[in-house]
Amino acid sequence: MIVTCVKTRLAHAGVRHLLPPSSNWTRVSDEEIPISQADMMVTWHSLPTSVMKQLTKWKVPVSADGSAAFLHSWQLTAHMLGILDEYIPNSWAEADSQAAQVLDPILAPTPEAPQQSRARDHRIPGPRRSRPHAEGGRRPGAGQAPAGGWRASCIADGRPRGQRSA
Repeated sequence: MIVTCVKTRLAHAGVRHLLPPSSNWTRVSDEEIPISQADMMVTWHSLPTSVMKQLTKWKVPVSADGSAAFLHSWQLTAHMLGILDEYIPNSWAEADSQAAQVLDPILAPTPEAPQQSRARDHRIPGPRRSRPHAEGGRRPGAGQAPAGGWRASCIADGRPRGQRSA
């Protein structure tokens, strides 16, 4: 995780150095510096806070120690990514409160969403066709192992599918 955080910080530094002089940036952004603390907190909350909310919603049993350890690992990650300690939540309640301020408004539907959905629906020609497997049926061949097995179908010659030679 440390290497990933360092690489991310280097990428952020590059963006902060290269983007502000761009006329495109100054024309469309009201921020002086890209990838602000607020931007990083939005990203941070989209991971641990969203995951913990879903686990709670789905009633997945998580011990108090497990929950605290999960939060602590993400607190360390936030610190290593350069988020100021004063912004890192100390509890899940604080994380939920912050997420309600910085993440939830971004995830909320926009006022334009219903109109855009109607416009999209009008562009699709003909009736929407449902696929049999969408209603609980099975796709042809679903669940059948490919010839040579699953592993062989995913990796050949020790290389992923897209990197095979002809």
